[in-house]
Amino acid sequence: MKRMAHMVSFYRTGFWALLLLVLILGIQYVRGWYGLGLTRISKERELEQHLADLGNLAQPLLRQAALDLTDLEVDTTWQNAESSGDWLGSRPDADLYRKGLRDEDVQPLVEFARRARLTKVVLLDAGGRVLYDTGDPERLLRPFDFAAIDRAEIASALNGQSRALPSYETAQSPFKRFYVPIWESPGWIHPAPAASPAADAGGDTNGYPADRVVAVLCLVAGRGYLDQIALLEKQMNRVNGILTVLMLLVALIIYRLMRRQRSMELQAVEADRLASLGALAAGFAHELRNPLEIIRAFTEDLERTLSGGGQTAEALEACQEIVEEVDRMNRLVGRFLSYSRGAENGSAAGRARVLDALHSVTTILRPSADKRAVALATELAGNPRGEEAARWTAALDAGALKQVLMNLALNAIQASPEGGRVTLTAEARPRELELRVRDEGPGIPARDAARIYEPFFTTRPGGSGLGLAVSRQIALRAGGSLTHESPRSGGGTCFVLRLPRAADAPDGPAAFRGAALPAAAAGAGVERGRAQTDRTPATSKD
Repeated sequence: MKRMAHMVSFYRTGFWALLLLVLILGIQYVRGWYGLGLTRISKERELEQHLADLGNLAQPLLRQAALDLTDLEVDTTWQNAESSGDWLGSRPDADLYRKGLRDEDVQPLVEFARRARLTKVVLLDAGGRVLYDTGDPERLLRPFDFAAIDRAEIASALNGQSRALPSYETAQSPFKRFYVPIWESPGWIHPAPAASPAADAGGDTNGYPADRVVAVLCLVAGRGYLDQIALLEKQMNRVNGILTVLMLLVALIIYRLMRRQRSMELQAVEADRLASLGALAAGFAHELRNPLEIIRAFTEDLERTLSGGGQTAEALEACQEIVEEVDRMNRLVGRFLSYSRGAENGSAAGRARVLDALHSVTTILRPSADKRAVALATELAGNPRGEEAARWTAALDAGALKQVLMNLALNAIQASPEGGRVTLTAEARPRELELRVRDEGPGIPARDAARIYEPFFTTRPGGSGLGLAVSRQIALRAGGSLTHESPRSGGGTCFVLRLPRAADAPDGPAAFRGAALPAAAAGAGVERGRAQTDRTPATSKD
């Protein structure tokens, strides 16, 4: 059982230790991801503001180039219409547009993208066609690849509002697009919304003339602006990996320490068990050797008496002494077996009426008490009714209960002085029954209080030292306890036996037919201190 308890404790401790390590790792990961998310949001806002500043700068710098390219688109459209004769459905011709494209028209766009460290700059007309793409110069007058995805942002730019798109990744490379309107009239750095009353009325807004948007400039920022986030994410993953390895090493060290501690605990338990068995065997051998020596001495004396023709009375006296010592050895062996088989005594399921056990014990021990001029009395605490007290039932075998009460009461009688009093008190509680055995002897010396429950420890000449050990073992096996305390007044010692309460027995004849129970409870003067263990008063406790 102890080994199993150690195993359960070991695995429970290991589980909580592992859970703690996992919790620490989880907190570290969540904190890193949360911090990375905040950094990403901050860098995106910073990048968006940077693109907005570039957009404000690009409007006056690239306005003329954008107007030239839109004019070129219009010219190719008219040329295509003249040649085809379709003035309503005519579209600009890409070949004509490419032939009319001049370096001075596109050089500002290329130079701006280079100096601003942008991935590319794309100029779009009002219909979403590419007028020029610095990343793909051959892609002219074709629909913009992201026209459908960025429909809302492009529409906002055509209405005069710059608009950014959240960053995204393509082939493990992050990008961010920012759309800037290009106005037909000069000086439009901060355009007013298309829905503003001034713009609708053709009036003046912030000192600038209202005008129309002829093109949209798309600024595309690449990895260069988000490298710090990627680097930070790599560093965080590296730190998390190192921390995970360290935590695994810590878990391994803790596991090895716990295994070592468990091994040492098991060794200590085994050493204690062997030490207890050694002490028990030594005590038993010592106790058994004394009656054997006496038997040997009386047997030799009987042999001399019979061989020398001695008197018959002396021989009979020697035989009686031998028989008494043999009986003493039998009692000693019986108590030793009772202690070693304590599980059988204490765990046996049973029910015992408390008052019946008290009556039986007092009846058996009354002659011994009278011989020592000691008064033996029983009392009921709480002043219960007789019929109610007669049904008090303890969850313990009746024979085991009588054995415990017999040991305690006999010790109390032997410890009491001539003219003293031994009181057996019973009290019922909702879940347990409490039995007290109090004497008026000299009490238990402080030096012996911690040893009175040890097997073979006794201060009474001729005592076996097993009575209290067996009694305490029976109480513990039944789920109760056996403790002792020193009353505040009157001296002596009070042993307290607490046992689980079983369902009360059905009504029956009164248990105390031969013992008069006082109407008032006598347990009021007995202190209810915390239970410790046995007792062996200095005079004679076994």
